Amino acid sequence: MISAQPLKTSSAKKVLLLPFCSVTNCLFCVKFCRHVSINKKTWHAAQDSCRKAGAELVSILSMKEQSVFLKYFYIFLTETSDVWTGLNDLMYTGYFMWSDRHLVSFTYWAPGEPNNHDGFTEDCVEMLHTTGRWNDVSCTELNTYICKMPKAHYPLPKDLPAATANVK
Repeated sequence: MISAQPLKTSSAKKVLLLPFCSVTNCLFCVKFCRHVSINKKTWHAAQDSCRKAGAELVSILSMKEQSVFLKYFYIFLTETSDVWTGLNDLMYTGYFMWSDRHLVSFTYWAPGEPNNHDGFTEDCVEMLHTTGRWNDVSCTELNTYICKMPKAHYPLPKDLPAATANVK
């Protein structure tokens, strides 16, 4: 069984990273379970980690879902890393798709995005930790990430390691 791991912080409070579908972690999930990893990885490595757990990088399908993520980050995470989403244009430049095959019906781009900045190949999308807006960026950047899976796929395999991290 996967158990929550307390994180030591600089103050006396502790933050818990919870497994995908624990009762507490489902505060912000209805049809899907989500897991935030604070281990920084490239987009492809993050996607591989999610897939090993039977999940995909997160798709954000509405402003309501976007708002819940922002609240969660500001309350529980002090990490200042941007966060990978599953949105990408790896297959066709300029045509963004979710890696879990959900239709793109909602976007929350930062002003001027997506821009494939200075002609660089920016095929993957991160959520900026400062504003929650989305930015297209090189898939080789190192970011934290969110995995998402339908509740019907839970429970996860028993060999999934518990999440641990250092929080400042």
